Parts: sequence; C-alpha cells; structure tokens
Amino acid sequence: MLNLSVRSLSMAAIGILLLVFREQAMPAIVMCVGGLFSVPALIALVMAMIPMFKHNAGAVNPKTIAVCIVSAGSLFLGLWMLFEPAFFVAILMWVLGVMLSIAGFMQIIALLRVSRKAKTGYYLYIIPLLIFSAGIVTLLYPFKVASLPFLILGVAAIFSAVSDMINTIFISRHLPKDENTESVVDIIDEKR
Repeated sequence: MLNLSVRSLSMAAIGILLLVFREQAMPAIVMCVGGLFSVPALIALVMAMIPMFKHNAGAVNPKTIAVCIVSAGSLFLGLWMLFEPAFFVAILMWVLGVMLSIAGFMQIIALLRVSRKAKTGYYLYIIPLLIFSAGIVTLLYPFKVASLPFLILGVAAIFSAVSDMINTIFISRHLPKDENTESVVDIIDEKR
C-alpha cells in the first residue's frame, strides 16, 4: 500500500513539474541530446588523436583523420545544442509546421481534384483544414507549440496519480482483514 502511495505521489510531482516547467522542457531535452553528442564525440576524438601524437604526422592512417573530422563535427554540433537549444527547438518546430502545412494543403488539393469527378462532402475537408491550420499555428508560435506535449503529459500524469490514489483507497476498503490472505494491492505491485 505504501509503495502504491509513493508511486502516486511521484507521478503527481512529475505532472506538476511538467506543468510548471513546460516551457523549459524542450530546451532541456535538446541540451541532453547535445550532451549525448558531445561526450562520445570528445572521447572518440581523444582516442583517435592519441596515435597521431605517438607517431609522426606523415604516418597517420586516413581512417584516423576521418574519425577525427567526424568526431570534431559531432562535438561541435553537441556543444552548439548545449549552448543554443532554442535555435534547435525553433528549427524543429518550423520544419514540423512546414510539413503539416504542406500535408494539409496537399490533402485539400486532392479532395478538390476528386470533387471534379465525384461529389465530395464538406465534412471531408475538416481534417485537412485542421492539419493545415496546425501547421500555420506551429510556424507562427513555435515555442508555445513545443511546450504543448509537456502540458498534455503533465495533466495526464496528475490524472493518473489521482486515479491511482482513488483506486488504492477503494481496493484497501474491500480487502479481506485476514492476515494470511495476500492483498490485492500486493498482487498488483508484484505484477508491475
């Protein structure tokens, strides 16, 4: 029972943090990805350069030079993502906005072409128009749209925690009082 309560409270805390810090969540993820690029690239660069320092420059393998170039590029990209995450968030959102706008527009064009030969209902245009509109909104407000998934995740986490606590209370009221009987909560915790 205690395990279930701690899990519910942890889920609620995560949900609240996602709601409060949703604007900072996407740049933080980009910074984490930048760190994941930087650390292995730095290690690979150092490991590739060690033989270069041990031998003279003329005896260096071309593959080692290629590894150094790729590692340096990955290190540069990772550091750029670490120090300028907003730039990458904006690029990602603009690309997504363009893709959504084009997809919605192409669906509308396809429906208009079909409507020349067959009767199409106006209801068929609703989803393509919503997709096109979502693309335009993403282009106009890239940072607000980037934080929207974290808003949804935060609300879902809080609802999940509340539901979990209500279920725990309900189950605990209907458990048998016999000490030798295994509780439903223990069975649920073991399955998870």
